[in-house]
Amino acid sequence: MRIGTLASYRAAELGPAIGDAREGESQTEQFIEQPLDISRPENRSWVLEKVAPFLFPPGSYNIIADRCLFTLQEADADSFIYCMSHRFSGRAMREFRADACVQVDDPRGFIEALVGGLVDRAVVSESIVGPCDYTGRDRNEKMHRISPAFLKDAGYAYQHELRIVMKPVKAGPLEPFLISLPEIRRYCRLRP
Repeated sequence: MRIGTLASYRAAELGPAIGDAREGESQTEQFIEQPLDISRPENRSWVLEKVAPFLFPPGSYNIIADRCLFTLQEADADSFIYCMSHRFSGRAMREFRADACVQVDDPRGFIEALVGGLVDRAVVSESIVGPCDYTGRDRNEKMHRISPAFLKDAGYAYQHELRIVMKPVKAGPLEPFLISLPEIRRYCRLRP
């Protein structure tokens, strides 16, 4: 199995179906069009709290924002990542130039075996599993907050991607690697 890294998927030479220069990044904007007292907690969004916490010292009041644009740029730390589809897609097979497909019959068992194998080998310490969100990386404060590692632009929606994002045990630059995990075989099979 190939275990990639968030940073490695930014490489354009992987092809347009895989390489994405903004992988693991997002930008969220909040525009305040008319006078708003942002010192009041009920008027603060999560974007304002992250972008300008210095605006809200204890006891502050009557801080008026008017015609202001606040921009929050986020980038997840590089981490190990395993990507798969939760639905078969002929288009994805063509775009990836794939000639084989592995079908996972027991997703929970597969993920537990994969992450458990990497934890046992002291490669990763924890993981987060979830589907990609295809609402894009350019966001606003009203959109649900999602880790940038799970954000993709709408043009990738045909991939139906599920990701396992894993925190490395050791600090430093990460490189994709190949690993043999024979215990995982019982959870999947080659799709005809």
